[in-house]
Amino acid sequence: KYGFFVHYVWGGEAYSATVNKDGSKPAGLDDLADRFDADRFARDVSSMGVQYVLFTAWHANMNLLYPSKAMDKWLPGHTAKRDLIGDMIKACKAKGIQVLLYTHPRDGHDLMAADQGKTGWAGSGSPDPDWAKFDKQKWNDFINDIYADLVDRYGRDILGLYLDEGSGAADSYRVVDYPRLRRTITS
Repeated sequence: KYGFFVHYVWGGEAYSATVNKDGSKPAGLDDLADRFDADRFARDVSSMGVQYVLFTAWHANMNLLYPSKAMDKWLPGHTAKRDLIGDMIKACKAKGIQVLLYTHPRDGHDLMAADQGKTGWAGSGSPDPDWAKFDKQKWNDFINDIYADLVDRYGRDILGLYLDEGSGAADSYRVVDYPRLRRTITS
């Protein structure tokens, strides 16, 4: 199969990620979402013979490219007003292109300190939290709320989810309760 992987993300206050054509930084998450032409994207990847797209639902400071009540509950300001993911899925499906969504269940290291505190992460600059302060239960409550919202919204319209490991040591089980997350995703 021939696929196309896209990291189209807003890094927020944490760092620059996706930039405009002229190299400038978008004005914010909503500006970034509004600039994405889903129909043109689908036409472009279709013209290349792409059979599936792996598109980032969130990464880079956990800014979601769709509205999410779950995220608004935990981290207000981390959701786009536009449902870019829904628009992209619809446009791709109209061209016969299947969609997988890239997600990152241990992306707390990208969050700002205040947001880390709200989610139980307890800061660090590495892929790992500060183990002495990390609240695994709270982090997993947060991440399962976000995934439940994602699969409720798109689960019937996507081919699957990609979960980023996020640790070179392959020890994300120390952060993520994967049996619980699997139950949430397959619900």
